[in-house]
Amino acid sequence: MNKVTILISDNHPLLKSVHGCDYPSITVDPFNINTLDGVDFDETSLIIDLTCFDRNSKMDLYEHLDNVYDGPIISDLTINWGEYLITQYENVVGAVASAFYSPKKCFELYQKDNEYEETTFKVFKDLGYDLEIVNHVGIGFTYPRVISQIINEAFFAKEENLATQADIDKAMCYGVNYPHGPFEWCEKIGVEKVIMLLEELREVTGDARYRPSRLLRMNL
Repeated sequence: MNKVTILISDNHPLLKSVHGCDYPSITVDPFNINTLDGVDFDETSLIIDLTCFDRNSKMDLYEHLDNVYDGPIISDLTINWGEYLITQYENVVGAVASAFYSPKKCFELYQKDNEYEETTFKVFKDLGYDLEIVNHVGIGFTYPRVISQIINEAFFAKEENLATQADIDKAMCYGVNYPHGPFEWCEKIGVEKVIMLLEELREVTGDARYRPSRLLRMNL
C-alpha cells in the first residue's frame, strides 16, 4: 500500500474529516506554499492534494512540489481547468472533484492509469466517501459544472424577480426531484467555490453565460 500524505486547504469541506483521520496531513494556503519542505514527504509515495485553489495557485503548488517531491499526485480539481493541468504536469496522475458538497457522498475520480486506484479509493472510504471513475475532467468535472450553472441561473431568476428564493427551491425539489433547491445547494457548497468555478469556466471558454450573477456575488 502506498504511503499517503494529504495536502488540504482550510476552505476545503473535507478539512475536518482529514484532521480526524490517521493519514498525515499538511494544511496549505496559497501564501505558504514555499514552506513545504522535502522532509515533509520523506516517506511519501502518493500525495492526495485537497487544496481548493485557483488555477495559478495550483500551478505554483505543483511547481514547488516538483522541487521537493518526485512522486505522483492525485489532485482535487473541482474548480479548475483540470484537463489543462493534468496535461501540463506529468506527476498529476489523477484528479478528484471533492470540493463540492455531494448529497450522495460520492465524488468523481479521473485517472491517467489505475496504478493508484486502490489507494485512492481506500483513502476516500476512510474519509467517509465513495468515488466514481469518469473518463473526462474538462473544466470542473461534470457535477460541479452543472450544479454551478443551475445555481447561477437561480440567482439570476431571483435577481429579475421571476420567483422567490423559496419558490425556486421548492420547484426544483418537487418539480424535478432534486434533493435540494439551488439556493440550499449553494449554501451547502459555499458561494465562494461556486463563483470560483464559474469564473474559471468564463475565463477558459470566453462564454458570457458563465458570468456570475450580481446577486450571487453579493452573497459572498
